[in-house]
Amino acid sequence: MDDTKVCSHNLNYIGEIIMSTMKSPRNKYRKLLAGVISLQLFGAAIGQAFAAEPVVSPGGVKTLYPEGAIQTTGTWNVGTRAGDTIYVAGMRGIDPATNKLVADEEGRIRQAFLNMKLIAESEGATLQDATRLIVYVTDMYRYRPIVNQIQQELWGEEGPYPPRTIVEVDRLNQDDIVEVEGTFYAPENSVEGLTGAEAEQLEADASEAAGHVSPGGVKTLYPEGAIQTTGTWNVGTRAGDTIYVAGMRGIDPATNKLVADDEGRIRQAFLNMKLIAESEGATLRDATRLIVYVTDMYRYRPIVNQIQQELWGEGPYPPRTIVEVDRLNQDDIVEVEGTFYAPENPVEGSTGAGAEQLEADASEAAGHVSPGGVKTLYPEGAIQSTGTWNLGTRAGETIYVAGMRGIDPATNKLVADDEGRIRQAFLNMKLIAESEGATLRDATRLIVYVTDMYRYRPIVNQIQQELWGEGPYPPRTFIEVDRLNQDDIMEVEGTFYSPVKESQPETISLYFNGIKKSYGSSVIVEDGKVLLPLRSVLENLGASVKWTNSDQSVVVKIDDTIAKFVIDSETTELDGQTVKLSAPIQKINNSTMMPLALVEEVFGAQGEWTEQTQTIHITTVNKDK
Repeated sequence: MDDTKVCSHNLNYIGEIIMSTMKSPRNKYRKLLAGVISLQLFGAAIGQAFAAEPVVSPGGVKTLYPEGAIQTTGTWNVGTRAGDTIYVAGMRGIDPATNKLVADEEGRIRQAFLNMKLIAESEGATLQDATRLIVYVTDMYRYRPIVNQIQQELWGEEGPYPPRTIVEVDRLNQDDIVEVEGTFYAPENSVEGLTGAEAEQLEADASEAAGHVSPGGVKTLYPEGAIQTTGTWNVGTRAGDTIYVAGMRGIDPATNKLVADDEGRIRQAFLNMKLIAESEGATLRDATRLIVYVTDMYRYRPIVNQIQQELWGEGPYPPRTIVEVDRLNQDDIVEVEGTFYAPENPVEGSTGAGAEQLEADASEAAGHVSPGGVKTLYPEGAIQSTGTWNLGTRAGETIYVAGMRGIDPATNKLVADDEGRIRQAFLNMKLIAESEGATLRDATRLIVYVTDMYRYRPIVNQIQQELWGEGPYPPRTFIEVDRLNQDDIMEVEGTFYSPVKESQPETISLYFNGIKKSYGSSVIVEDGKVLLPLRSVLENLGASVKWTNSDQSVVVKIDDTIAKFVIDSETTELDGQTVKLSAPIQKINNSTMMPLALVEEVFGAQGEWTEQTQTIHITTVNKDK
């Protein structure tokens, strides 16, 4: 992107923020804010225009600036590539030649799809390589037929079409009518880059699928027993190890009609999604993210929770974002869109150290890793989830974060002021991403839901500039909806990319009662002092461990013994008595570490470090513990 274009982009951004704040209901206060923001951002805009801005994040996320694309306004960019996946921001019908909205409705909707197409093609993908689409409209009956018509033009009459979810929302940016967000798959090592058996196998798979595999390798799914699609969409795709399921509603596959009662219909929506995922070898526990659209939050959210509890049992549950929208297709009540992870070469097909490590990790996670390898995230210091959802997952190289709201982790209550609450929502998302080694610059896509576009969009832009600095910013889709949980004002859902670093040979071996554990690489030895991962060690001793963010404390209960530790404190409360420690617990790289000596001092086990063999042995007095 040349300096002139960057400068134009940022000046447009400043103008938009000023106009948005001027339109806010609290006008006399917002006029002053608009002036302040404009002064702050003008310098940043000019500086960014002439800076040599990096376009690849620490984790390897490439920000896209394709020639001929629209100019962005605000703290977002048009697309990213992360590994083999291309993420395109919500595209509207803006003419790239003028950077203004196309006047007529059909032309504008067509332009939105063409803008998305250009970005995907800049990375070698075709429309046939789309893995999922989300289409937001402001009038379902008026614009859905036009969307179908345009898709038929672009994908051809026979398709196959990608999975699609279409919802009617309150408002889009600039009071627009349609916005389309897309994900594409274009392996960096395609058939042309392969040799021998790999290329032959990929070509054979495509041939066998009778045209249902795209040029990039996206497989369109037609599982037996699934619902019949109506319109220009299909029920699901597989792209590499990821399965994308279109928005499912409570349609009975036997009749292709909606189930009559509310509870039965919502259950059927989840069952329809489950069938498609299972057709590719995934289970419900392999879900990496869910988006649930309802037309009445108070009425349907409790039923959604009930159905998820039936289907997932005691969990763990996937990350979930639930929003109330204006309308669904056929005036339906609930629609659920899901993403799943099912490696094409699972552990059973693997051999050697890789399979052993994955199985060890799954065992060590005490049930927090799914059959397909989806890791449920429980980072220290995060908010507590309410309902049948969890904060995040890692599936391969991708981290999925549930919709985050402005809840203070110290109190688990909403922050009072608007700006503070919106900032906290982003910080909550940031903490979860960082727990898996990602930074904000490793974000591949963001979806921001607000209940007032004009009031909250300028604040979101301001907070993103604080957190991302001069950018680059991730692709973003910004939607005004009817209602969020707890009548909140804003919720942000994010996807991040953080390749798993190749495991280094363990230099330290850790044994519990003679059995080797897989997290020896987490042990730290400095100046003869041994630090162990607190939770992993104490849970192996049979303890329950509870972290409290407000006072940075850990309460450990084992049998009848209760101990409370505080980060960097040299004392502990042991069964109500204050006991001096030889060394405190510490927070290192977002993990709580405990000295080996505490194993004996507090819990009566024996800990032995042998420097010559780089070995730790921990032995409990009663080996049944």
